Amino acid sequence: MEGTSAQLARPLWPSGGVRPTLAGIEATLREALSIVLAHEADYIEALDAARRRVLQQLRSERARDASR
Repeated sequence: MEGTSAQLARPLWPSGGVRPTLAGIEATLREALSIVLAHEADYIEALDAARRRVLQQLRSERARDASR
């Protein structure tokens, strides 16, 4: 969980934007994982699906901050 969160926090963030904290990304990842685990019995596949959800969310936030 911590390693995945660290990978998601790595990309550069637009200047002037509010970069999410590592703890915030981890909390979002845990929330996404709890949603995905309800439909996916395999933990590794569920973590991958949750990671993709959070990655898309972070991309949207970066794009929003870049357009300001």
